Amino acid sequence: MIRRVSLFCALVGLAWAVSAAGEDLAALYQKALKAFYAGEYVDAESDFATVYRLAPQAPYAADAAFKAGEAAFRQERYAAAVRHFSHYLRAYPIGSSADEVKIRLAQARQKADRIDQILPLPEVRTEWPRLVAAWADQLPLDYGKDVEKYLGSLAKNGYNAVVINAYKLPGAAPLTREEGPACPAGAYFASATVPVCRDQLDDWIANAHKFNLRLIAVLPVRTLVQNAAPEQWDRRFDPKTNELAADPRALDLFAPGAPERLAQIAAELAAAGPDAIWFGGDLEFAPDEGYSAGAIAAAEQSFNRPIDAPKLLAALSFDSGGRARQGLADPAFAALCEARSGRLVAVLGQLIAAVKKVHPSCRLGAIVSAAAVADPMAALRDDGLDLDGLAGLPLDQLAADLDWRSWKLTRGLTAQKAYASMSDLSAQLARVVGRPERGAAIFRGQSASAARPLPRWEIEGGIAAFMAGRTFGLVLAPPLAGPVAGLLTAPAEPGGEPGKTE
Repeated sequence: MIRRVSLFCALVGLAWAVSAAGEDLAALYQKALKAFYAGEYVDAESDFATVYRLAPQAPYAADAAFKAGEAAFRQERYAAAVRHFSHYLRAYPIGSSADEVKIRLAQARQKADRIDQILPLPEVRTEWPRLVAAWADQLPLDYGKDVEKYLGSLAKNGYNAVVINAYKLPGAAPLTREEGPACPAGAYFASATVPVCRDQLDDWIANAHKFNLRLIAVLPVRTLVQNAAPEQWDRRFDPKTNELAADPRALDLFAPGAPERLAQIAAELAAAGPDAIWFGGDLEFAPDEGYSAGAIAAAEQSFNRPIDAPKLLAALSFDSGGRARQGLADPAFAALCEARSGRLVAVLGQLIAAVKKVHPSCRLGAIVSAAAVADPMAALRDDGLDLDGLAGLPLDQLAADLDWRSWKLTRGLTAQKAYASMSDLSAQLARVVGRPERGAAIFRGQSASAARPLPRWEIEGGIAAFMAGRTFGLVLAPPLAGPVAGLLTAPAEPGGEPGKTE
C-alpha cells in the first residue's frame, strides 16, 4: 500500500512538473506577444523561438514560429527570418498562416540574398536533460515520412536526442544525391565552403523538434579537406622512403587560412540551427602524420634547436598500421607532439567562437577515443591529443568514443576485467571533465568489422559498469531497439567493480 501511495505521489509530482513547464512556456508566449505588439522585436523573437523550440506540439507553437520570423523581419534580420519561416513550413505545413509565411519567406530570402548577411540566431534559454542519444551514423533515410517515422520511434523508446554526421567523412559509403552522381564526401547543410552533398539538415532539425528531440551535428576538423588548396594539406611520414609526403586526407592546421576556413564551415553549420555541434572523430594524430612545415617550425621554437623530422621519424619503429612502438620518448618528438596538440586546441577555440557568434545557444562538444581518456599521457605522447587542454575549452560535453567489443579484444580482457576496466575509464573521464554532466559515452555496440551487434544484455552490462553511478550522458551507436530509459539506472554487472558514486 505504501508503495502505491509513493508511486501515486511520484506520478502526481511528475504531472505537476510537466504542467508547470507547459504553463511557463504558455506564459512566455504571452510575454512574447506583448513584446511583439509593443514593437520590442528583439525580446519577442528570442521568446518566440524559445517557445517553438521547446514546445513544438503546443497549440501556440506554430504562431510562435510565424511571429519569430516576423519579428526578425521587422528588425531587418532577414537571414534569421528565413530560418524561422522555413521551420514553420517544415513543422506546420498546413498551419493557418502557411500561405502568408510562404510570401514572407520569399521576401526574406530576396532581401537576405541582396545584402549577403549572416546574422546570429536568437538565444534559446533551455536546460538540457541528461543525454540519451541515438547516433544515426549513415543517414540512410530519405526526406519526409521516413525521417519523421524514424525520429518518432526514437522518441517513443525514450531517446531525447539524435546525433548525425553533418559531413560525410572521406572513405565512407557514398550517399546518392537526389539529382546527379553519388556524393562520397560533402556537407549536409548549406555551405559555400565545402561541397554540399545534400542539404537535409534543416529537415532533420525540424522533424527532431516535432518529437522534442535535440539534434547534435558532428563535424570533423582535421579531415575536412574537400575544397582545401593543396598547400593546406598536411604531411605524413612514409617509412618506405623515410621522407615526408603531402597527405591529401588531412588538413594542415598550421597552414595560412586553414583555421579561418574551418571557422567559416563551423559558422555555416551553426546557421542551420542544430541544438549542439560536436567536433571530432579525427582529433587524434597517428605518430606518422601531422608533420607540416608549420608544425615543425612551432616545435623547433619550443625545442630551441632544429629538428630533422625525417631522421627523427625514421628512428621510430612503426607497425603495419603506422603506429610507432619505439622512440616516442625522444624530447624532439615530444616537442612535435606538443606543437600539434597545442595548435589543435587553439583551432578548436576559434571554431567555438565562430559557432557562438552565429548561434549563441548552440551547445558544444568534442569527441575523443576511450583510449585517450583511459591514458591521457599516452594520448599526448602517441596521438598529439592534449585532453586537459580540450577540457579547458568552453565545451558543454566531452564524449569518450568506446567500441565495446574492440576494447575487450585488443586488451585480452575477461568479462570480469572488462567490466572493471569500464569503472576505471569512468573514473578517469570524471577527473577530466570535472563535472559528470560534462561527460558522455558514445557506446558502439557493433564494430565496423563485425557482422552482428552485441547482444543487448552485454551492452547494458557495459553501460552500467561505465556509468558507475555518475550522471554521464549516453550515445548509442547504432541505436538499440526498444525502450532505453532504464539504461542509465540499470545496476552494474555483478562481475564488474563499479566505481563509487560521486
